[in-house]
Amino acid sequence: MNKFIQKIFLKKRRLSLGEMINLEKKKIGEKIHKIYNGRVANGPYKNTRIIPKEKWSFDLGSKILGVYEKQVQEAINNLSKKKKLRHW
Repeated sequence: MNKFIQKIFLKKRRLSLGEMINLEKKKIGEKIHKIYNGRVANGPYKNTRIIPKEKWSFDLGSKILGVYEKQVQEAINNLSKKKKLRHW
């Protein structure tokens, strides 16, 4: 949604607390994405490029920092080592 339409839309209705939080998370995620040039900074996906135009999540910042669903990443990494898998 372009900025002009977004401003009109946001002025006509009040946002819930959850919506405001998600908008802020999205802005911060976009800034983090820009700082790291779209590459994951840490974790098993380090240096993987992430496209910022996702529609299903507001967690772009945590993905770029390498902490998104860390417990799931660790379980996959441990299982791949245990089963001696090179790619997962």
